[in-house]
Amino acid sequence: MVIKEKSNSLTKNAFLVILIRFSQLFFPLITVTHLVGVINPENYGLYEFSFSIVSYFLLISQFGIPIFAQREVSKVRDNIFLVKKKINEFFTIGLVASILSVSILLISIQLIDLSELLISLLLVHSLTIFANLFQFEWVFFALEKFSYLSLRTFFVKLCLTIITVLTVKNNNHLLNYAFLVLFTNFFIAFINTKYLKKQIDFQPNLLFSDFVKNIKGLLIIFLLNITVSVYSLIDKLFIGFFLNTVSVAFYSLADRFIRVFIYLIISINSIILPRFSYQLNNSKDFSSSINLIKNAFNMITFFSFQISLFLFYFSSSFITYLFGFDYSETTNIVLLMIPLIYLVTISNFFGVQILFSLGKEKITTLSTLIASIFNLILNSILVFKLGVLGILISTLFSEFLVLLIQIITGFDLFKKYIGIYNFSVSLIPNLLILFLIIFNYEHMNSLNIIYYFLFLLIYLSYILVFNRSILINFSSRIKKFLTSLFRFKKI
Repeated sequence: MVIKEKSNSLTKNAFLVILIRFSQLFFPLITVTHLVGVINPENYGLYEFSFSIVSYFLLISQFGIPIFAQREVSKVRDNIFLVKKKINEFFTIGLVASILSVSILLISIQLIDLSELLISLLLVHSLTIFANLFQFEWVFFALEKFSYLSLRTFFVKLCLTIITVLTVKNNNHLLNYAFLVLFTNFFIAFINTKYLKKQIDFQPNLLFSDFVKNIKGLLIIFLLNITVSVYSLIDKLFIGFFLNTVSVAFYSLADRFIRVFIYLIISINSIILPRFSYQLNNSKDFSSSINLIKNAFNMITFFSFQISLFLFYFSSSFITYLFGFDYSETTNIVLLMIPLIYLVTISNFFGVQILFSLGKEKITTLSTLIASIFNLILNSILVFKLGVLGILISTLFSEFLVLLIQIITGFDLFKKYIGIYNFSVSLIPNLLILFLIIFNYEHMNSLNIIYYFLFLLIYLSYILVFNRSILINFSSRIKKFLTSLFRFKKI
């Protein structure tokens, strides 16, 4: 039996996934803007600190499933029997991992001396682990059910934002907000499960067939996720344990702000994996797969520079407007985080989307493992000497090291699917951004808008000369999308 589903264009899928990520990031940003206005930096930092701790246990519960399972289900999405079989296999593994994860967390809370508010926040956040198990986001991505995901995410996040603004009024409501987020996650799990049952007659069941086989593949990605989390989550833990929760608040806001833009770009990446995996396993025309990857690479690097340049000149105004003068220290952290946009985007694109689809997860795991070791060492040294700046330096170096190792160890694949010329054309403008950050970030003034448009014009001219296919492809996709917009049908 075949799953009957209309195949959307990548352009339409990109738009829908961006809407999903926009809802997941923009509405929480509005929520945070409200929270920092009614909750002092110390308590807000405590909330972010508790969430960072639970995030590690959430990684344990996921056990690499969102990436590995998405790839495996996308390979067989034309066969509904195999789809349901694989979903239940990964659901079983996720359930076992979730029980183990929550158990370790509860034991840890009992053994460590923590404040009452922090313990309460940790307990509430821990229940999110079970809600996440039943959300099946990876299934919808594998089956390219982006229409449902985009509409659901938009309205759920909108409602959460409105309720938060109406109900959270002061420091005493911090725990109420944590419960509100928890309820939202369980609600998403409920409607996702109901929708999945309706679409493919799916019932969550325990299935232990191929358990060992799946564990082997999942373990590689799990180790990758853990090593990545060392320098993506441990920064807040270092700041919380060795500095203070106020610094956690400033750093968390900057990180959240910059990640909004990173994840919007990576949204384009997330539609590549299922389509790329499907083509590799069901098509003999490998040239189409290469063209798919090269066009996607050009598109994400084009957007990454646009966003980086914009943030360099205008992030200060946005930060002050969103979070107020009490959080003005966040501005300098955001400026120094801008290079992460390019580094994370490229390493995610090559290390996750390409190498994972080709079954080369070990390269990505190796790169992140080495980088995480350096990150731990640098954090341990620099946090005491430079504070938050030391954490930033460590994070930037780690992300650079990840990308460098991936390119060196997977050079033949990098050259085949991305191309040295394409990479060089994308790298040069971002080196300009780095130069501006190092030598000019303290000299921002009212002429920013003029400088911004001048550099934008220079960049577009540069692209027109050295890689005009980016502009041609971009305009063509926009035209196709606008043409098909009026014929949009629910999947």
